[in-house]
Amino acid sequence: MTPDDVDLSSLRAHHFLCLTTFAGKGYSPEFVANMNRVFGAAQRGEIARLRATAEADPICGACPHLQDRSAADGCTFGASIAARDRRMLRAMGWRENQEVDFAAAIAIILERHRDLMREVCRGCDWATICGEERFTLHPTTADGNPQGNVLAT
Repeated sequence: MTPDDVDLSSLRAHHFLCLTTFAGKGYSPEFVANMNRVFGAAQRGEIARLRATAEADPICGACPHLQDRSAADGCTFGASIAARDRRMLRAMGWRENQEVDFAAAIAIILERHRDLMREVCRGCDWATICGEERFTLHPTTADGNPQGNVLAT
């Protein structure tokens, strides 16, 4: 396994939205490096299907606000983040822990980005950056070709 490999079987529901506009910024250098690994896997088309959750995921793993991964309230901002996840699950019509097709989800998110931001991201410190709609996620298949109609901007 290389440092860029990511074992990703689940993703917080609101993190699907975060990945579309990730711009190399985050809570700490470790968080940014970790987010870059997940973002890179998504960009290279290495994520096909995963569960949409409302709990800590691989992106959270390097967050300085996550004190206890095993506890439901193990994050300093756990309640507001879980509320964001629930709003995203509802907006996408997903059940918690439902397995979803990553490329199809990203295509919908890119299409509905402004409405999803308004509905899901209330209270998020990153909303200003993400709201600029400079889409950075352009996933590709394993052979380097774009995945379906996922490309934006």
